[in-house]
Amino acid sequence: MTSVIDIRPSIDPIPLVRALAGLEVQGFYDADGAPTPLDTADLAISGVTVSSDDCEVGWIFVAIPGLTQHGIRFAHAAIEAGATVILTDEAGREQAVERGLGTPIVTVADPRSVVPTLCANIYSAPASRLTTMAVTGTNGKTSTARMIEALLLGHDLRVGRFTSPHLESVTERICINGAPVPDATFVRIWDEIAPYLQIVDAEMISRGEPALTFFESVTVLAFAIFADEPVDVVVLEVGIGGTWDSTNVA
Repeated sequence: MTSVIDIRPSIDPIPLVRALAGLEVQGFYDADGAPTPLDTADLAISGVTVSSDDCEVGWIFVAIPGLTQHGIRFAHAAIEAGATVILTDEAGREQAVERGLGTPIVTVADPRSVVPTLCANIYSAPASRLTTMAVTGTNGKTSTARMIEALLLGHDLRVGRFTSPHLESVTERICINGAPVPDATFVRIWDEIAPYLQIVDAEMISRGEPALTFFESVTVLAFAIFADEPVDVVVLEVGIGGTWDSTNVA
């Protein structure tokens, strides 16, 4: 499993309390396992991941319970990589105590469901940091988007363009400076965001709602790629249009 490390901007560390804002925290335990008031935690957070392989110094490692094993079993590797805090559920905390991990632990009812909030608190959202121009209408959206792109390129701006549908390759939907994103980049960024899309899908399905659609998933991918490049401005062609269009996150 990989993380979205490559699409995340460099950020200044923030206090743990701020990273956890909006979460229903059940408990906070210091490195010795003793219950401690959260507002006394003097810890700085600079990232979050669900993968021990990609953990870095100052990050929160989210240990998610799985069908056959608990993610806490990978916490030791995350700690060796520099994890500052482990966020898990009560079952994970109990296992952490048994393993003698010696790292502060935050407990919540459902670790999987809080990952989007953690990411938003720590990184903000890629889409919110992009300058965007949306193109909507019945016909001619792609042609209009291409013309806007050409005008922006003429002013020496680095431009990302998101249009649909594609004719031969799905990479045509996501272009950088007029050219489809390279296959290698498309696959790399997809692999990085896939674990988080799965978390969102699982949460939506648990609420009786449909999982993300193809278009919604590719929209997420487009914003991740544009943040990774990065670009000066993004030209977006809407999908269905209206309030529920996924491009409205920009």
